[in-house]
Amino acid sequence: MNDAAHESFWQRMCPALTPRDRRNQARFTLLMALWALVFLLSTALVVTERVGPGPVGWIVAGLPAVFAVFAVLAYLRYLREADELARTIELRALALAMCAGFVVWPVPGLLGRLGVPVSEVGLPVLVISGFYAFGSVLGWRKYR
Repeated sequence: MNDAAHESFWQRMCPALTPRDRRNQARFTLLMALWALVFLLSTALVVTERVGPGPVGWIVAGLPAVFAVFAVLAYLRYLREADELARTIELRALALAMCAGFVVWPVPGLLGRLGVPVSEVGLPVLVISGFYAFGSVLGWRKYR
């Protein structure tokens, strides 16, 4: 049998990762996906006014932060346990994402003040996430 046919997504994307690093990265990715889902659901509930001010609204608004904390903890564990190459690639990807976020973050707020209907959070989060993923893929491709 061809071993390439049995490679997981993580093995193809990041071939230099150890099995422990793959597990930690998969855990982080799963928690980020859950955070995104909870964030979208919470946003939809608030924007459509299905929940309003008060205890239920506060819980709905704060729920994404709970998932974010778990995702951050999983990412810190991944970084702490990763080997030097994985840590270097991740830190470079984070630096790229941080720089992209720094450039984009004020734009939606300023456009909103000019009357342009934009999400205050959506664009920066998408740009930061996208540049982090782009930086990670570039880093892992470089060291294949």
